[in-house]
Amino acid sequence: MGWSWRRVWGWLVVVVAAAAVAVVSAVARVLPGIAAGAVAAAVGAVGGVWSARGSKALADDWDHVHHVRGELFVNSRGRVPRVHELADPVLVGVHPALAVAAVDPPGARVPPFVRRDCSPELENAVRRGGFVLLVGDSAAGKSRAAFEAIRACLPGHAFIRPAGRA
Repeated sequence: MGWSWRRVWGWLVVVVAAAAVAVVSAVARVLPGIAAGAVAAAVGAVGGVWSARGSKALADDWDHVHHVRGELFVNSRGRVPRVHELADPVLVGVHPALAVAAVDPPGARVPPFVRRDCSPELENAVRRGGFVLLVGDSAAGKSRAAFEAIRACLPGHAFIRPAGRA
């Protein structure tokens, strides 16, 4: 699992709360009796609230990670992959070739990509952002063209797709 802001925030709050309680406990030893007790109680209460908030953020992050794993395509580490991490278009929904030519690399499930007439227009649309819809005949190469366009234009972006048809 990678680091999310929710996880960083959760751990930061828990550590700061524990450190604040430890510092006040040490300082309270040099204060007069009633003042030491009041300061220690106040910081202990605030530290408890902070610790609970940090723990909740960590629990929410854990729930989110497990929900994502069940609903989205994830890599072997259980994370949503970056586009540049994807080398096999078949893993992301491109249909494998029926027969790959003898000149293709061993183990290849798809032939090398041949740019389409629409590739420059598609790449421009991907760079602009927003929703891009490809329409065409079955097995015409829409998924492969889209895959290659995002690999060329958005390699650092997260690759998000549903894990299944449901």
